[in-house]
Amino acid sequence: MQRPPVEITVRDEESLVSLVMILLKDAIPISSFNSDGVADCNAVEDVMDGFLSVTQRAFARYARERNMLVPINRWPPEILAHVASFLPFSARENCLRVCHRWHEILSSERYLWDRISVLVERDEESGARQLAAMLKRNAPPDKSHPVTLDLQYALSPSTRSIIDVVQSAMAKLRELRVYCGELLNTPWTDVLKVPAPLLQVLVLAQNPTSPALSILPQDLFAGQAPRLHVLDLSHIGLPVHPLPALSRVTNLSYTVHITMCAEIVRACDSCPRLEELTVRAERADLSDPPPGFTPPRLKRFTIRGSVQGGYQDAIVLANRRNSRLDIWYPLPGARDATLSGVPGLHALMVT
Repeated sequence: MQRPPVEITVRDEESLVSLVMILLKDAIPISSFNSDGVADCNAVEDVMDGFLSVTQRAFARYARERNMLVPINRWPPEILAHVASFLPFSARENCLRVCHRWHEILSSERYLWDRISVLVERDEESGARQLAAMLKRNAPPDKSHPVTLDLQYALSPSTRSIIDVVQSAMAKLRELRVYCGELLNTPWTDVLKVPAPLLQVLVLAQNPTSPALSILPQDLFAGQAPRLHVLDLSHIGLPVHPLPALSRVTNLSYTVHITMCAEIVRACDSCPRLEELTVRAERADLSDPPPGFTPPRLKRFTIRGSVQGGYQDAIVLANRRNSRLDIWYPLPGARDATLSGVPGLHALMVT
């Protein structure tokens, strides 16, 4: 329902007009009047523009003072921003339109806009438009605030609409996480061939129907990912030959149906700076490693599933002189075992 306009009485209007006239005459410079006492038109326009500007500032000040009477606007800025961080993107955009104070506070908090999460269901075109709008709002052109992108497909991708948007934004991404049914056997492979100069974290998770591993492209990021240090793969393997884009990776996690020594060899070859290794598998190959196997020197070794024998022994023994090393055996029904942490331990064998 539209509110009726506020009526100003004739007496109030006359008083207001008289006051404005007095202020106008006082504000016009004497030098602007001619011999007949008529002020120069340009001078009058300048003064009137100044009056309008002052009036707008007065209205803005009144609006701020009025808004501060609302209890939620008495919250400290950091509390308001923290509450907004739990809202979805569209609701956060609406919050910017509530008032000047909210717009000023929320738009200045970059962490509210640096992380983009999109769930793609059946309509990929709609998801692409939403993602493009988020990137336009969240990614400054100067790349001073790189973006984290979480992208989850309800189904395997069937069109290039979202893929093209992500491919054009690779230079702005700090973290990329993609979850879907099939990933590397789709046009998504093209995205992984684009240079990623700011990328620090890459998570690729697929749930294929076949137990065979999909392999990362040999020209991953065209060999240009100088900041990439965290890699997490699910049912995706590393190629036989080392990847230049992984030369600075220190934290590698991967999920496979069966973990084998050959995969550890590939991981060590592709990630020469590897410090933390996490292996998640339903089953493990417990055979002894080949004679030429060189176990990595790690700060942390986490195994999900079996923790007995084979290459795992070799990795633990290679790190026996670490100042901090221990193992937690999984309890019945538990899934994780971790090597890290107890001082004074010089040798440890997993049997």
